[in-house]
Amino acid sequence: MAIGKWLAGVAGGAGPREAEAVLGPFRKGHSLTRGQGWRSDNGRVELRLDDTGKLVLRLDGKVAWTPVAADGATKLQMNAEGQLVLSRGAERLWGVGLAKCPRAELRVQDDGNAVLYYGNSVLWASHTKL
Repeated sequence: MAIGKWLAGVAGGAGPREAEAVLGPFRKGHSLTRGQGWRSDNGRVELRLDDTGKLVLRLDGKVAWTPVAADGATKLQMNAEGQLVLSRGAERLWGVGLAKCPRAELRVQDDGNAVLYYGNSVLWASHTKL
């Protein structure tokens, strides 16, 4: 069962499109750059690094969550230790997760919540609901 779907920006501002092959949780080694996003299976929930570098979680197209003071980012990445990190070049703007959790994964869920799991343990959640 896929938890989320990659999205990539379309030239000319026509909106997102699904990339072809990458499905499932956002795990170690995955990253998003400006204009890319991750969507729940039902398509109603989207975590996106927009073209201005703002990380935004939208529920049915409406902004539900964004990290405070983290504008201008160039990348969202799940690092080797299992931390979800938003950065601008080498500068860390925002991050969540614990060190030494390399199998942590972010799930953008159909219920409207974005959750960072390590096994069955919740490390972080957006606490947003549809």
